[in-house]
Order: sequence, then structure tokens, then C-alpha cells
Amino acid sequence: MQGISTAKKLWEKLEGMYQAKGVSNQVYLKEVFHTLRMNEGTIISNHLSVLNDIIFELEAIGVKIDDEDIALRLIWSLPPSY
Repeated sequence: MQGISTAKKLWEKLEGMYQAKGVSNQVYLKEVFHTLRMNEGTIISNHLSVLNDIIFELEAIGVKIDDEDIALRLIWSLPPSY
């Protein structure tokens, strides 16, 4: 990319080009967050990883999620056996 002199500027340019910050992406990720369910037999660490990935993606596009909401989502996403 011509005219970009630092790695930081290059990263910002690439981020602006490829990171979806639109409303439709926010709605989609919020839906994924709110409908997340852990299937019976899934390893809890794998489920936590999926939850954390969703939270990371939301925060990367500027959506703030409170710790209380994260804790509640985790509890509600667990199967009845928990």
C-alpha cells in the first residue's frame, strides 16, 4: 500500500478495510451472543472459548458488554445438567 510509512498506519488501513463495523454485523453478533447454547457433552473450556471469541468480536467493533451480562449469558447458555 503506497503512502503508508509505518506498520501502525498499515494496520489501521487494513482494519478499516476489512473489519466489519456496520449495523448488520453488530446485530448478527449480538444475536449470536444472546442465543449461544452449550450442547450436552461439550467441554466447558471449549464453550468458554466460543463465548470469549464472540465477546472479543463485539468489543472490537465498539460494542461494550458488562461483566454481569457476560456472567448471565454464560449461566443461561449452559445445559440443564449444569
